Amino acid sequence: MQDLKFKIQKSKGFTLMEMVVAVAIFIIVMTAVIGVFIAILRVQRRTQAMQVTQQDARWAMETVARYARMNKIRYCGENYCHCDGINTPCPMVADHPESDKFIEAEALYLEGAYFKRSDDKLEMSTDGGTTWSNITPAKVSLEDLKFYIYPYKNPYESGGPDEQSRITILMKTKSIGAKPEEEVVINLQTTMSTRAYTR
Repeated sequence: MQDLKFKIQKSKGFTLMEMVVAVAIFIIVMTAVIGVFIAILRVQRRTQAMQVTQQDARWAMETVARYARMNKIRYCGENYCHCDGINTPCPMVADHPESDKFIEAEALYLEGAYFKRSDDKLEMSTDGGTTWSNITPAKVSLEDLKFYIYPYKNPYESGGPDEQSRITILMKTKSIGAKPEEEVVINLQTTMSTRAYTR
């Protein structure tokens, strides 16, 4: 009986100092684990936003490229004149060794469709510019859009250059709705030749 009484008195539990140290260590470990978890979550969201933005931007660019491959570029007489979407004559591209061969435009006018940037959206018209529809997906903002059209002179009329028309599209897009640290900017570029070649 005396041995039992001695054993009970000896096991008293943790001291206050031991509990404080254990809780402090637990808080430090949990803070580190939560910090890593939040960082991984932020990277995952950014990666997902990048994937969605890139997929949506590629879809918009491929829509333009598909029409550009299947239709002729609309020139005004011997030159392309739809640089800003309102029939303004196109200036030559300055500071480029071949600036007399291509032009930079903000709108693309084809025989079957027109494309232009309106605010932060890419718009398309298939009825000669009477009605325009937004073809930019909802989660993407169009930050910049340029069309480089080659050749500068109309290759479809007699006396024009004997070269296939080419269009290079430069598109800069940004994700919408994400937190500032999760925003993604995607730059895309593609070049295609029109399949319509007539003389």
